[in-house]
This record gives sequence, C-alpha cells and structure tokens, in this order.
Amino acid sequence: GRPPENADAFPTAFYPSTTYSDIRMSMNVKDNHTFFFGVDNLFNQLPPFDALGTGAGDGIFPNMGRFFYVGLGSKF
Repeated sequence: GRPPENADAFPTAFYPSTTYSDIRMSMNVKDNHTFFFGVDNLFNQLPPFDALGTGAGDGIFPNMGRFFYVGLGSKF
C-alpha cells in the first residue's frame, strides 16, 4: 500500500495507436457449402518500435505480418 520509492527508475513504455485491418469474403457454393478467403493485417502493419508481440506487455500486437487464408465450410 506504499507509493513507489523510486518512481522514475524505469521509463514508462509508450506505444502509439495502431490500426490493424482484416478482410474476409465468403460465397455460398450450394445449400450446405461455403467457400471463404481473407487477409489478416491487410496493410502489413508491424509491431511498434522494439515490441516483438510475444508477451510481457506487447503480446497484443500481431507479429506475423500479412496473412492469407482460404477455406471451405460444410454443414451436415
């Protein structure tokens, strides 16, 4: 419950605001089948500064870069 004795011992981490954009499109092929494709991190936005996106306060940033995916969904 005490205040810190040396509050300026470590610099405060500051990360600028960043926007990540994802896009996904899907199409019904038949009544029970859906084809989809998409892109995560559309503009290939990297984590800011020295953040690796692996944890310890910077795990909220994606570290993969742009990611494409394709899939097929079925209902039985």
